[in-house]
Amino acid sequence: MSEHINDRETKKQGLKKLIMMLHDGASVETVKEEFQELIRGVSHEEVAAMEQELIESGFPVEEITKLCDAHAAVFKEVLEAEEKRKTDSGHPIDTMKIENVAILASVEKLSPMLDRLTAGDSGVLEDAKAELNYLMTIEKHYLRKENILFPYLEKYGFYGPSKVMWAIHDKIRKKLKKLKASLEEGTVPYKKYPKVLKDISSMVEKEENILFPNLLDRLTEEEWVDVRNQGKEIGYMVEPEKDWGTASTREEIQETSETGNINLTVGQLSPEQIDLMLQHLPFDITFVDENGKVGYYSEGDRIFPRTPAIIGRDVANCHPPKSVHIVEKIIEAFRNGERDVAEFWIPMNNMLVHIRYFAVRKDGEFKGVVEVSQDIAPLKKIEGMKRLLDWE
Repeated sequence: MSEHINDRETKKQGLKKLIMMLHDGASVETVKEEFQELIRGVSHEEVAAMEQELIESGFPVEEITKLCDAHAAVFKEVLEAEEKRKTDSGHPIDTMKIENVAILASVEKLSPMLDRLTAGDSGVLEDAKAELNYLMTIEKHYLRKENILFPYLEKYGFYGPSKVMWAIHDKIRKKLKKLKASLEEGTVPYKKYPKVLKDISSMVEKEENILFPNLLDRLTEEEWVDVRNQGKEIGYMVEPEKDWGTASTREEIQETSETGNINLTVGQLSPEQIDLMLQHLPFDITFVDENGKVGYYSEGDRIFPRTPAIIGRDVANCHPPKSVHIVEKIIEAFRNGERDVAEFWIPMNNMLVHIRYFAVRKDGEFKGVVEVSQDIAPLKKIEGMKRLLDWE
């Protein structure tokens, strides 16, 4: 046992060394051979665990993602040799794998089209646009990972894959948008398209060889049922082949809790009335408690995706790595009493989204944060005065 622990520590220290070499300007080719030797014979769980230990020891997620090209070069050789667990048709992992087949097929179709466009053949422009539009539905695949699968891993204390993968998702998203913009302009495709297509294919390998096995090792049948039910809220690239599992435990919990009234500061409401009232507000609400854990979000036509899997999740893990420091800064300022409100506004999908964070206090003691998000574009158009009902 002690020999195994010592060997793992040696490998971890070796990974740190390679990350520092990349940080200092070394090429992936320079470290690839040594990286191959380090992870030879390592299981899917150990690879993810080593990444997590590096994060815990203070290495920025961005630095660890620099090893991803080296990962892609050797994961196939080292990890594909593992015996993969099979899942039933309709199981969430089965659906993810079917989508991965579609993703790789789309990349294979799109790549030669972009090569031809780069060479000056504009005849494939419309086909390339259509294929890229389909490939960009990969967003649903990534959102389910970020908002459902990652939270479940984190509940088991395993957050290395979520932090590293989410950072890569955001890089892919950014490059796909640039590629789409270049095709809409009818110009030569965004020059880094080979890299983004390679990153997408590499992410498929990381899911198949690391993420999925680690999830299957940990989640219970009941949790997989909830994962399946929550997936409908975000949607799919490829619809699941058939229903799978039993009724959601979430519904059972709601049935047993909707009894009796709750005494509020003013008045009384039943849990059902409170839930309905919050669902019908014309904006999104999310509550994070004093310990930084998500306790509630309102349902309905949301601006940002939320799923029940995030309940109890650390709010820092609900945001992409590039913006985590902002969230932490806001919460710390609220906790210290330095600030009570933080707000942002961003244009998004024909909306102007106004995002506000409010410190929640009781007798001066910090009790959490309320996030309110609203599309204020229609409000900006209001002029003059309206005092009469104009339904007729």
